[in-house]
Amino acid sequence: MAVAGQSYIQEREGVLFVGATRVTLSSLIGAWQTEGYTAEEARPAFPSLTLAQVYGAIAYYLEHQAALDAAFRDDAEQYQQRRAQDRQERADFYHQLEERRTRLSGSTVQPPRSAPDDHPQAGQ
Repeated sequence: MAVAGQSYIQEREGVLFVGATRVTLSSLIGAWQTEGYTAEEARPAFPSLTLAQVYGAIAYYLEHQAALDAAFRDDAEQYQQRRAQDRQERADFYHQLEERRTRLSGSTVQPPRSAPDDHPQAGQ
């Protein structure tokens, strides 16, 4: 019996995805490498993937590791450049955002204080 091969990776608009899902290969490999997930641990983190897809994506990565590592590095550098440019072009917005974050992080909600024991326990 001949068994047809399965392609676990699809390229759409220049981005590598795991099968027909919206999970990018870079996000799955990042979790697998950086977070130290096993394939079994990565599966619940990406519920749209089957375990076979996770293993297939990891196998694809290992077969193309040098090229993919370079592409992932380039993508990260381009992201950082776009982020820095955006922060420079919209400095007022990011300044206001930081002020709000600072204000919100300093305003923690305190639980209500309980009133003195107005109702003595039975038998007291």
